[in-house]
Amino acid sequence: MPERPDILVDTYNLRLEHGTGIKTYGLSLLEAIHRLGRSASLLTDKPVPASKHNLVREAMLFDQPLRQQRWREGLRLARNVLRPARPTPIDVTHVIRSQGYVPDHIERVHNLSHVYERAGGMFRRFGRAITISLDDAPRIWHATTPLPLSVRHARTVTTIHDVIPLRLPYTTLDNKQYFHKLVRHSLQRSDLILAVSECTKRDIVDLFAVDPEKIAVTWQALPALGQAAAPHPGFVKSLLQRNKVESGRYLLFVGNIEPKKNLGVLLHALAMLPEDLTLIVVGRKAWLWEKELEPAQHLFGRDFSKRVRLLGYMPAAAIQALYAHALCFVFPSIYEGFGLPPLEAMRQGCPVIASNTSSLPEVCGEAALYFNPREPDELRACIERVLEDADLRRQMSVAGRDRVEFFSPERYSERLAKAYAPLLA
Repeated sequence: MPERPDILVDTYNLRLEHGTGIKTYGLSLLEAIHRLGRSASLLTDKPVPASKHNLVREAMLFDQPLRQQRWREGLRLARNVLRPARPTPIDVTHVIRSQGYVPDHIERVHNLSHVYERAGGMFRRFGRAITISLDDAPRIWHATTPLPLSVRHARTVTTIHDVIPLRLPYTTLDNKQYFHKLVRHSLQRSDLILAVSECTKRDIVDLFAVDPEKIAVTWQALPALGQAAAPHPGFVKSLLQRNKVESGRYLLFVGNIEPKKNLGVLLHALAMLPEDLTLIVVGRKAWLWEKELEPAQHLFGRDFSKRVRLLGYMPAAAIQALYAHALCFVFPSIYEGFGLPPLEAMRQGCPVIASNTSSLPEVCGEAALYFNPREPDELRACIERVLEDADLRRQMSVAGRDRVEFFSPERYSERLAKAYAPLLA
């Protein structure tokens, strides 16, 4: 029987099929908890059929991906106001796991069918959070994003990544009233708030009048590379040939194509640079992606693929190879709560040019060049500096590799341990 866990962690974003920054954060958090010698369990929301046999429950938990449902609001939700919801404990020690959201070192999950959708529905309808009751209550319930959930007899920790729906409301589809209500509720109910940057901490204090002493800045860990660390030379050669680019003769952008990523300013800067320079864009087409790519057609014509390559989602090994062989990585985002891609580029020795806004100067430090994200001419000048100065490229490469050490998994574990300490004492 696994020991009583110290920390219960949500799987609200861990269950996403393709990784996001918040999913990466969740996996890094679980790794850090394990590194600290603390036990962790997960709150999952799969529709697992009832069975008296743990082995059957475990098999069903890993059987199929979660199918989202629109839960009808009403008495089924209201019942949770009157009594605590009780998840089913499942010991996960037998199934051979594929790459998924339950790491190998996790030995127990607590499963409640569609709990996150049910909690969200009840909070919208009644303004109340679901309370969960466990026989082996953890010492800490760590929500990796604001959630209308509480756990009886556990201290609550909530991570806030950003408040972009309130700072840049025109760049997201969130219901702003609901977002504000949920974040405010989470901040009030939390014993400890973790912020992923000093920038996010300032926003929390300014927008919600939270006591700064209640907030700990842990930043985010840059996950280890694993098998993507050193792609085979043949793989790299084939990758560059397929995309018709030469090593050191392309700019790289990694991120979703959406308004806050501000890809348009990079396209305008590219139009002012030598024609043999290509831009590679790695990331999925998200909200309003067509509008973000409109400048490409105006600047380079309908067949803009000679200057701009849209690669979509790419596996980790391919992204690392593209970082390693780019002239530079450009991150023109208007606003980021943290921003992992610049650090991923620095780890590969790739010079980084980033916006001078939000958390990016804090994260990249003196290892990057900065520009006003509203001024394509400033960005053009930065790219030309990197293009024309080999010594500068070498200096930025060395400085970048030094900078990422601050965000190593080991350093992150130390910061997390310090933040948790008062609650685990």
